[in-house]
Amino acid sequence: MTSGWTRHHGDAGAIDCFMPAAEPPPPYALLHLRDRGSGPPSENAVFTAELEKHRLRVYSPARDGCWWLDRACANFGSEVSPLEWARTVAAGEIQSLWNIPPRSIGLLGTGMGGNGVLQLAYRFPKQFPVVAAIAPAIDFHTHYDRDPVLQDAFPTAEAARQETATLRIHPLNWPPHQWLACDPHDPEWFDGCERLVSKLSSIGIIYESDLETSADGGRADYERLMLPKAIDFAVERLQRVAGS
Repeated sequence: MTSGWTRHHGDAGAIDCFMPAAEPPPPYALLHLRDRGSGPPSENAVFTAELEKHRLRVYSPARDGCWWLDRACANFGSEVSPLEWARTVAAGEIQSLWNIPPRSIGLLGTGMGGNGVLQLAYRFPKQFPVVAAIAPAIDFHTHYDRDPVLQDAFPTAEAARQETATLRIHPLNWPPHQWLACDPHDPEWFDGCERLVSKLSSIGIIYESDLETSADGGRADYERLMLPKAIDFAVERLQRVAGS
């Protein structure tokens, strides 16, 4: 593991945690949900550098393929749904490990994990008021015909679509600090991000987005490009929450 990163095992598998070298860390932390197929965050030099820069503690479950939905998932390894596990177990461990006060856990995710952080923030905005999503897999239902996990969770693609983040946003109860970005050349997730931004605008919900910056469709390159912006946003907004 890169300096600052440690790994431990919980009821749902391995967890990678980051503790910055600089002391003391601020009174907030990030819950980080990864994209499908992404490597350990300790291998991402950009991510690690940004965490050190901001003295951020991070809790990153090493889970792959669960989509972070409020549905049972056989390969997840927990009795509760992945989304409920993140809301209760992961958030609880972050608070107890680092004495993080309520509402001071920021959410950061890419791709499949980006869908997860939006699902958490839209369903539980009072618990998670700060969220940043990079290329979030909002329209995950488009993978239904080729994804056994989704087929186990939903009887049809339409049933899966009803659980997408775009349909979970509440016009009167939403996270006050949300940022999302997607490469306009992303072959899977750009259309869903564009629809979500359009809906947020039409409802009058406050958000920030970047749907223009491009890495020519390369997800890993795009994540490295956008991580500094996403983390800057999360830190600035967590500071607001901590000071309110």
